Formats: sequence, structure tokens, C-alpha cells
Amino acid sequence: MTNILEIIKREMLKRHLSSTELSRQMGLHQTTVHGMLTRESIKVERLAELCKVMQYNFFRELAEQFPYEQPEFNEAFKKKEAALTDEIKTLKIKIDVLNEVIEKIG
Repeated sequence: MTNILEIIKREMLKRHLSSTELSRQMGLHQTTVHGMLTRESIKVERLAELCKVMQYNFFRELAEQFPYEQPEFNEAFKKKEAALTDEIKTLKIKIDVLNEVIEKIG
């Protein structure tokens, strides 16, 4: 399994992004970023910040290293999704009707 810090450093190299520039973009002191890049682990919150700054989904790359299947959606989620899909259809119809009324008035 690839270490997350190896992945981060690889992506920094691809982008020609120094730790100094990364610290500036993250709004952190350079020693903080240096420490982050030399520790054995990284906090989830900090990794999420890196995803935003570097515009790269480190979580996905980590997840792809595991041979496990995606979790199944439970029945409650499927029902909620169906209800929301129906609501979206209804709202789209209402928008179309309102646009027609506005067109006739205007």
C-alpha cells in the first residue's frame, strides 16, 4: 500500500509545488507544512485541505488501494433518493408553468 505522504509528495512534484508555496496557499507556517510532510500520518482535516488546495482527491486514491467493494446503499437511502427524484420532477414542471405565465404576462 502506498503511503499517503508519498502520494502527496508525488503530486507536489507533478505540479512543481514547493513546500514553501504549499504553506502559502494553505495559510500555514512553512515549518508546519514541513512537519506535516515528514510525519508518518496526516489528519483527515488536513488532507481535506490539501485536496482543496491541490485540486486532487487524495481520499479516492487511498480508497482505490483497498480491494473491498463499495458499500451497498440501504433501503432507507433508496427511498429517500426516489422521493427526492420525484420532488425534482415536480419542481421542474412548476418552473416550466411559471415561465409560461411570466412569458404571457411580459
